[in-house]
Amino acid sequence: MLSKQMQKQYKIWGTVVLIFYILCFGFLTTNSLQVWILAPFVERLISVFMAAGAIAVITGIILIFQSSIQSEQEKKKSVFDEKLSLYMKIVDDMNGYFKDGIIDEDEKRDLFFTLLKVEILSKPITFNGFVHLIQNITDENGNINEESRKNLVQFIKLAREDLDVQEKITDASEKKLLADALRNTESVGTKLSYSVEGENILSECKVSLNNILHHLKRYESQKIRIEINGEEAGRGRVKPILREIINEYNLDILKDDTDGKKTQTQKIGREVIEHFIKKGI
Repeated sequence: MLSKQMQKQYKIWGTVVLIFYILCFGFLTTNSLQVWILAPFVERLISVFMAAGAIAVITGIILIFQSSIQSEQEKKKSVFDEKLSLYMKIVDDMNGYFKDGIIDEDEKRDLFFTLLKVEILSKPITFNGFVHLIQNITDENGNINEESRKNLVQFIKLAREDLDVQEKITDASEKKLLADALRNTESVGTKLSYSVEGENILSECKVSLNNILHHLKRYESQKIRIEINGEEAGRGRVKPILREIINEYNLDILKDDTDGKKTQTQKIGREVIEHFIKKGI
């Protein structure tokens, strides 16, 4: 697609050339040169030059048109390459953040400048998706929350559409396949986020609840796990157990969030473990 400036130039020069040829043909039509002995030669000479000029103008327009198209294609390719490189870097950076389980101030600054690059290159919907990702990636302590992987998958979906890696899907079966693939990706990300395999324990304590010993552990990724009689509490059970412990021992935790819905499990677990470590339990 030609730029507006190039289209304007085409209109201007096209009009000039058209007026020039109309005037020339008008001159030849309304003026007779038969009284001059060289008139036939002059007429033929003018005709040849006008024909050559027309060919030159047409050829020039074609060359300019091709040059404009090539320039637009090169620009689009350059933008595509920059986008692809940027999106791949974001994925690699997120991999490092998720491994650590926490984002420090330097990394937050890096994310901000990455956001500016996304704003320059990406479509508005993709840019908004990245804004949503980094705004909700951590809790107030910088720990990566459980929703971040889902948000990342949604951003990757927007990035695919931004890059036009495939034609627009119209077939219902293909749309279903893509939707299933995205759900499976979210599921894999959730499983990876839940796993603590290979991580070291940062702090731990043992607490009795309902006359049953509970072993609380906090890992390098800030994840909290609870073992009951040697068996790990299932997913979704950690926060309710922590709330029961808080109520049982009347701990001064969650005083501004009694049901614990607004507070991350990692924060609650860290404060509970630190409380009992200080008490020497």
